[in-house]
Amino acid sequence: MGSPKVTAVEKTHTDKLNTSINRSVLLEIESLIKNLFILGDWRYHSSKSIGNMVHIYIQIPTPLKMRSSYQKNYIKQSICPKTINPVWQLINPEQMKFHLFIINNKRKSISTTCD
Repeated sequence: MGSPKVTAVEKTHTDKLNTSINRSVLLEIESLIKNLFILGDWRYHSSKSIGNMVHIYIQIPTPLKMRSSYQKNYIKQSICPKTINPVWQLINPEQMKFHLFIINNKRKSISTTCD
């Protein structure tokens, strides 16, 4: 029988997961994400790559007023880029993690991956 066929999409997905994020990709992702936070009270703060993950830090003015069990899903629904966003040509959803934090309290962030 032989090994199962791997489609081009599956290969690209796996290749992205096994590759560290380089500086040029990080800068391109930053420019795409910054545009999501031009209006409103939430502010893009910074991003960094660690291995094959991009960590995006968003400053929010006040804590989210909802049960902690709902917060991660809210982040996924409200700020993770939609599937048509060009950012997904660069990385996979499970490679992007958002961290929301209140001013001057980055250590107590709410975090979730866009999977």
